[in-house]
Amino acid sequence: MYSGEGKVMGLSAYGKIDSKLDLSPLIQLNESGKFVIDTKFFVFQILPWSHNNWISKHFLKTFGPKRGKNEPIDGRHADIARSLQDITDNTLMHLCTDLSHKTCSPNLCYAGGVALNGYGNSRILTEKKFSRLFVQPAANDGGTSLGAALYHSHHTLGIPRTICEGDSFLGPHFTVENCEKALRATRIPFHRSENLVREAAKRIFDGRIIGWFQGRMELGPRALGHRSILANPCDPRMKDHLNLCVKHRESFRPFAPVVTEDKAEKFFDLPAARSPYMLLIVPVRREWRDRLPAITHIDGTARVQTVNPEGDPKMFELLLEFERLSGVQILLNTSFNGPSEPIVCTPEDAIRTFQNHRIDDLVLEDFLTDVRF
Repeated sequence: MYSGEGKVMGLSAYGKIDSKLDLSPLIQLNESGKFVIDTKFFVFQILPWSHNNWISKHFLKTFGPKRGKNEPIDGRHADIARSLQDITDNTLMHLCTDLSHKTCSPNLCYAGGVALNGYGNSRILTEKKFSRLFVQPAANDGGTSLGAALYHSHHTLGIPRTICEGDSFLGPHFTVENCEKALRATRIPFHRSENLVREAAKRIFDGRIIGWFQGRMELGPRALGHRSILANPCDPRMKDHLNLCVKHRESFRPFAPVVTEDKAEKFFDLPAARSPYMLLIVPVRREWRDRLPAITHIDGTARVQTVNPEGDPKMFELLLEFERLSGVQILLNTSFNGPSEPIVCTPEDAIRTFQNHRIDDLVLEDFLTDVRF
């Protein structure tokens, strides 16, 4: 809880439909978009809340025992994740169908933790529940401050509403001087690169893993190119190496691609022209799956992020340079953090994570560490 919900998406792709592990009886879908949860499967509503007081003995009798913290994940767990993903999708489609009929609007904007579920978001568009979808990048509880600020702006201060979708780079920014000072406080050899993009792209192409630190930090749980770990999506060993040696996380966890907006349709079956916040999970086109093994999940999908030169010119340039070497305008993009750590914020955070984990190179603004192994 509070760490495993997002893992369900990755694990569900390994599961199969098993009637004995069907979670659909837990939620009854009714008319007018309503649904009812069968409370005999839960105890959170009647017992003092804790991590242990969540599901009932009836749940455990029906679906089997809990997995212990250090026990391996097996096929039953994957099948439960598949069923949970399916019932979540179906409930979401049920709500969207009712909203569409009631409003006759082609547009949907929604938030909450479920709004980070890329499979569900893609189904909204592919099943034509709505033709346009907007989910802000911090759609989980961490983004509630945005709603509070907007409410205060419009309802208390009377500031008029404006239609403007900007980027997600709203966090702290650190100068080149800040970065140089942080590097000089260590024994890490580095240089200020005159052609950072070319040097970085070459190292990624050669199979090296780069910690990428640029500009203002992203808002939300996804690393979107300012606090990222970047790697070669064409390397068939990269996914397992990153999971095992760098991120120290479960082997079933997939990695996301970042791709130029104008070339995204070439590689992915996107239901929308853009996916700037990495919130759509879509099929990788069949002809590219073998070429892009590090970002293609077991079910042939990927959680895509698109970039354009206006939103992130340096990342866009890096993708063009990597294409010159590899033939694809795609990089593997995962959050710049160690296991059970938040995404790095400061130059010092980035240096510490670089030193403590098996990241080959570090980029801090214009500075690039010298090759050390």
